[in-house]
Amino acid sequence: CILALSLSPHEHHFDRAVELFGDIDEANLTADEVSYHGVLQSCKTHGKWRLGLELLDLMDREDDLKSDKVAHVLALGACSVGAKEKGKAEAAKLVFQSMEQKGLVRDESAYEPLILALEIG
Repeated sequence: CILALSLSPHEHHFDRAVELFGDIDEANLTADEVSYHGVLQSCKTHGKWRLGLELLDLMDREDDLKSDKVAHVLALGACSVGAKEKGKAEAAKLVFQSMEQKGLVRDESAYEPLILALEIG
């Protein structure tokens, strides 16, 4: 369900995706990669970069799950959308740098949103 909502441009679908993600925790379940990727895609679609960074951090704190290249690229994508905001470009740089620290491949899928985020400022 989260993945289906994640590409929608409608704000209420973003809200619903985040709500469903929260329901996973409330039900004492553990979110999987697909759930994280879905809500991160929704953050990217709506430019919710702060929430995207929080989710990336949360993913790394899961016992049986660590953030992967897709999650990082989606978080970078969230930083590359929308208007200029204080801290957005710096956050994108930190996400990009963390990919190297975690041994994740940084290819054009990571460079493109980084460059866009830096252009936005």
